[in-house]
Amino acid sequence: MSVTTPALPFPAADAEPLFRGRIGGDARSGHYAVPHRYRLHLAADCPDSLRLAVTHGLLGLGDTLPVTHLPAVPAGGGAGDGGHPALRPLYAASAHGHHGPATAPVLADEWTGRIVSNHAPHILADLARRFGGGHGPELHPDGAGNALAEVRRLCDQDIETAARLAAGAGGGGDTGTTGTAGTTGAAGTTGTIGDGTTGDGGDRAGADSARETLLRALHTADHRLSRRRYLLGDHLTLADVTLWVTLLRLDGTHRPRLDPATARRVTGHPHLWAYARGLAEHPAFGVHLGPDDAPALRRPAVHRGREAAGTGTWPVARAGERPAERREPEERRERRERAVRHTRRAVRRSG
Repeated sequence: MSVTTPALPFPAADAEPLFRGRIGGDARSGHYAVPHRYRLHLAADCPDSLRLAVTHGLLGLGDTLPVTHLPAVPAGGGAGDGGHPALRPLYAASAHGHHGPATAPVLADEWTGRIVSNHAPHILADLARRFGGGHGPELHPDGAGNALAEVRRLCDQDIETAARLAAGAGGGGDTGTTGTAGTTGAAGTTGTIGDGTTGDGGDRAGADSARETLLRALHTADHRLSRRRYLLGDHLTLADVTLWVTLLRLDGTHRPRLDPATARRVTGHPHLWAYARGLAEHPAFGVHLGPDDAPALRRPAVHRGREAAGTGTWPVARAGERPAERREPEERRERRERAVRHTRRAVRRSG
């Protein structure tokens, strides 16, 4: 599965989840983890769906928990409400008289034909805690709930919402986007990032505050990753899945619409982007950057370093690294090999 990065915010991103069922530890809980009972429905235009797809791959659940991949919702939604027509029967069976959008992601119980949950943080936690079975990484360690929630707030508010507001004022971005996001992030970043519209002629002060909140959050994550391999320590967790998808959306959707100075500052966090590149090399992450494995897939082109800012593609060079510095060792090797071949030919001629 791959997730596209549309130019506009996801239409139902702020919808309140209607279903919040949980997967328990045994049969007494009603919903409990058994193979082939449940199905994930994931959408190609949804960052939470991508987080679930990555987690599904990390835990190796391909033979245990099937996945249905939904196409991106067309502009205005499948029926004008931001929902997926394919999910309407599930919503109708699960909530009598439901008339709202049929949004993804969804964890459905195939035994009953009803929805267990459409609340992504709960689904992520239940996959990690109930379906892992010791076969994959411990993505939700005991006692990590608060830290994971703080990372979620950092990503959703201090990065995603702030970038959306800043991009809206950066030229050609979201218009009519409103909101505030005062929150405490993973390392205590707090701030209100706008209380009005930040489109053309909108609230410049709010946009400036949003940019500073975004850059402060990136600095917080970069500083943390300068001292550890992963966001919460030495082991991969759901915090890393959450942040990686946020960075992918920041790079592909928001950064091209930021003003050039802010876009350059976004790339100026070497530990953060090196970490993101490293995760992209893991099959469970990198497969979602490949071609033709979902209807709305796009493959990011390879660009180098800060010159990639604004292209919507993944930055693959280390910050400050110049192409010539990368080519130099290869060029020296090629010159040496040419010299050896020349010497061998000269020896053969002389003999």
